[in-house]
Parts: sequence; C-alpha cells; structure tokens
Amino acid sequence: MVTVDAMGDACPIPVIKTKKAIAQMNGCGELEVFVDNEIAVQNVSKMAANEGGDVTSEKIAEGKYRVEIRLSSVDKVEKEETEKHTIVVVSSDRMG
Repeated sequence: MVTVDAMGDACPIPVIKTKKAIAQMNGCGELEVFVDNEIAVQNVSKMAANEGGDVTSEKIAEGKYRVEIRLSSVDKVEKEETEKHTIVVVSSDRMG
C-alpha cells in the first residue's frame, strides 16, 4: 500500500500528490492519503473516483482524515471504453 502524507497541505496540493501517486502505481493497487480537513477529503475522493478508484474515507482524529483508494486496471479500461463516443456533424440543412 502506498501512503501519501498531505497533512498541512493547502488545496490543491493533496489532489496533486494523490494524482502523482496514482500515476506511479500505473492505475493498479491500494493507496492511502492522510489530510487534515474535510474539503481535502472531498476533493481527493472526487478525483480518485474519476480515475476509476473505489474510495472510502474516515475521520481518524480531530483534524486527521484517511482516504483509502483501491485501483484496478480493469476498472480503468472499462471506464475508458465507456467514455468513447461518436460525434456526427452535418454542415448542411438539406439531405441528398
């Protein structure tokens, strides 16, 4: 498990540190992030969920929170496949 200590860091530093850790893990594995405020918990959780992670968080003590992120390369592939869309542009008001 990879640990990111973002205690005392102002936003968006906890998100940036977490994103770098996810990139180093190649999108697979477990990661825990320690932050000191609820806003950082929300921001890190949202970013991790967008990256395809399974996110849980808990308040450990006053001013100390733990965000646990589980990443699976399968989830990331499925997310990328579902995000592919086709866009068709018709540049005329007539058919034929």
